[in-house]
Amino acid sequence: MSWSYSGDPSSSTLDATRYFIGDTDETDQLVQDEEILFQLGLANDNIYNAAAEVADSLALKFARYATVRTPDVTVDYGARAQAYGALAARLREGTSAKSGLRLFAGGISISQKQTVEADVDRPLPAFTRTGHRWTATRTTSDWQEDA
Repeated sequence: MSWSYSGDPSSSTLDATRYFIGDTDETDQLVQDEEILFQLGLANDNIYNAAAEVADSLALKFARYATVRTPDVTVDYGARAQAYGALAARLREGTSAKSGLRLFAGGISISQKQTVEADVDRPLPAFTRTGHRWTATRTTSDWQEDA
């Protein structure tokens, strides 16, 4: 197993992923290169998704440990687990924002549905729920029963 970080997150997807999870201190290594490369492979080299998965694994790792208290120092692993869980959520939110993808649920509003159906630039549906078919024109009165 190996650990590496060049100090330049733009140099590789490995370094970028390590940068996003904050694992850049050689004296406090959190995950191995192979673990990050595994997640990058699963995420098709999407550094945000890979970093979110690595952050989740770190949250699970730290959740296993109890809080340690000595007279001089307290290490709260539960807080670290929560912090990595929150980081994973932020990375996932950033992934959808950076990709420009947004969830859309159509057919909820009648007026919105009619607007979408009247859009002449919208591709015709390949099939419909009731088995009806479109005619050549694009109006809601053009539905015909299949014989």
